[in-house]
Amino acid sequence: MFNNKSTIAPPPNDTLKGIKQAKSLTAKRLRGIDAKRHSLLRFELFMKIEKFLSLNLRNILISPLEEEKKFLGELCELRNFREGYNLKYICRHSNADLPKQLRCIPLNKFLMLGRKFNLFSETVFSRFTSHFSRKRIAFTLAEVLITLGIIGVVAALTLPNLITQYQKNATVQGLKVAYSLLSQAVQKSISENGEIDNWDYTLNTNAFNETYILPYLKIAKKCDGGKCIKTDNFNGYYELNGNKYTSISKSYVLANGMILMADRPGEGFIVYMIDLNGNKKPNIMGKDIFAFYLLNHQSPFASYRNFLKNIPANLYPGSVGPNGSPQYLMDKPALTRVPAHRGCNKNSIAGAHGGVGSACAVVIMKDGWEISKDYPW
Repeated sequence: MFNNKSTIAPPPNDTLKGIKQAKSLTAKRLRGIDAKRHSLLRFELFMKIEKFLSLNLRNILISPLEEEKKFLGELCELRNFREGYNLKYICRHSNADLPKQLRCIPLNKFLMLGRKFNLFSETVFSRFTSHFSRKRIAFTLAEVLITLGIIGVVAALTLPNLITQYQKNATVQGLKVAYSLLSQAVQKSISENGEIDNWDYTLNTNAFNETYILPYLKIAKKCDGGKCIKTDNFNGYYELNGNKYTSISKSYVLANGMILMADRPGEGFIVYMIDLNGNKKPNIMGKDIFAFYLLNHQSPFASYRNFLKNIPANLYPGSVGPNGSPQYLMDKPALTRVPAHRGCNKNSIAGAHGGVGSACAVVIMKDGWEISKDYPW
């Protein structure tokens, strides 16, 4: 009787032995292929070394060539790529008859000389990033700190001077704008109301300004007294010598932010002060506040009219000088000396009509619209 269940007989021992032999042969062939590849790499490396050493006829690494640089770059790449490969010496096979110590050098010395003469390529292969990375030269922390220290010292020495020069330039430009605005307003008033000497000087300060000056300026705000200008804890500004000046009859904020102030009438003289930067500090006559004198031959007291009769009626920079004449007609030494009234000197004699420093606008104009080194800044 035959069993319905089919059974598979195990292969004979010869067959198993043959399979094992085949696997062994396959493994040997694979190892042989790997060994051959390894040998080819070794052969390629030594061929390149031989090429390099044959090119360098005088002494190793003494006179580097472009081909040597390229070769050493490839050598470095190959050395990094073949992980675990150990090369201790580099030899010249063309001089095989020489002793080893004469035709071979240690690899570490070879690489050290290569770096010394900058023969290696700037790119090296990284097993961790799988790409070629360019070597970067960086500054040390000490170098960075020293550089920052030098920059700080230079900035500390030059920055205050730069700030001061910027402030002086801004002041000069602001003074030009203020003089232009007031001069245009006076000229427009002349064209509509006649010559300055024909204006009505019997009007009070407010009515006079409303009639002859303000219609030709863009006014944003009007204030009684000096309420438009606030300096520290008072309404007004400081004279150049540090004294408070509050003799202001009316004040007006212009559309451009400047503040126009009308001086209280004294001896019939009409003086205006203008703050170039509004309520911003320092609010000091001669620094951001300047005076202008509207000369006429009607309002001054009779005792001054003989001195003024030959001086044209007009708007002049500065304030009232000797005998009611404009400071504009005085020379710079007279405006900056100590005895001068309202002069551009911190030790000048105090007085009304703008106070000490009122002549500074004239000084700037006579210096060619510049703030000179001897200016009391």
